Amino acid sequence: MSLNPNRSIDPLVIAAAVKTSLGWDSTTGSRTGKTSANESAQFGAHGDNRIGKIDFEFECARDGAGALTEAKRAEFKDDFCQEITRLQKWAADSDWIEFPDRVFKTIISDRYKISKSLVPAWSGRPGYMEFPTWRVASRRAAIMHELVHVFYPNGNRFLAEGLAVHLQDSIGGNPAFPNFGEPLHGVVFDRLLEMTKSASDEDPLGLRQIHLAELDGIATPSPLTLRVGDEVYGEDQRGQAFVYPIAGSFAQFLIETRGIERFRSLYAQTPLVPLARKVGSLDRWPDVYCMTLADLESEWKSMIVSEFSMANCGTFVET
Repeated sequence: MSLNPNRSIDPLVIAAAVKTSLGWDSTTGSRTGKTSANESAQFGAHGDNRIGKIDFEFECARDGAGALTEAKRAEFKDDFCQEITRLQKWAADSDWIEFPDRVFKTIISDRYKISKSLVPAWSGRPGYMEFPTWRVASRRAAIMHELVHVFYPNGNRFLAEGLAVHLQDSIGGNPAFPNFGEPLHGVVFDRLLEMTKSASDEDPLGLRQIHLAELDGIATPSPLTLRVGDEVYGEDQRGQAFVYPIAGSFAQFLIETRGIERFRSLYAQTPLVPLARKVGSLDRWPDVYCMTLADLESEWKSMIVSEFSMANCGTFVET
């Protein structure tokens, strides 16, 4: 992928073309044909700057408790292209245009427990996306999150997940992991109360036990892992439910307080290279922000405390 802001994409053309190719009746809002187990949607054939094809493959039963009916499959496809529309609009508004591989492979299966696209990209399969059937059936699949990994993969796992969580939260069309529609900063505050129970009077929230440099030192495809005191929050579902909001909240903080241009500059220093690990040096933080990561982290922590300690005064004092 290459950064080229001079080549634009019309997201409305993408969404309209996908609906047409899938047999969507815009007057009734319903499908006109049946969904096969493996379908392709081809669109944007008028230039290399457009996505060429999306393959949807359903490896799941059509009946039973976790079934995906024809209507549910059509609903997911419509949601998918609407998320592309939102992401492309954000890219144009942010002057951050990335061009993914022209072929997407989207698989929905009972075999998957979590969604994936970043690790497949690292392993040499760009555009490959996995979604668990139960997430799709409940309309809680993190489509925007995974599209961000396809359009904006990164060798630094902390930044890659931070941007994906932030954009799922801010422009995604549905609530999804890890905050499911709750404000990211508020979720982090609640998580910190759970993670740092052994706080001191000088550090009532125990924030000195959180070190973002530990997360910043993790290269894709390694999972985000954070040690807080004697507790390790790792790649299991509980661990990621604690760590991912932190990554998303910090990315949101950087973008909201310092702007998208600086974040993009930082992000560009650790591009994803398949089968390689490039996490980046700590020196890149002062180079971009004129502040160390530790100083930015302190400012972020102060923001979290000031915004949410009063709103959660009873819980805060008790803790």
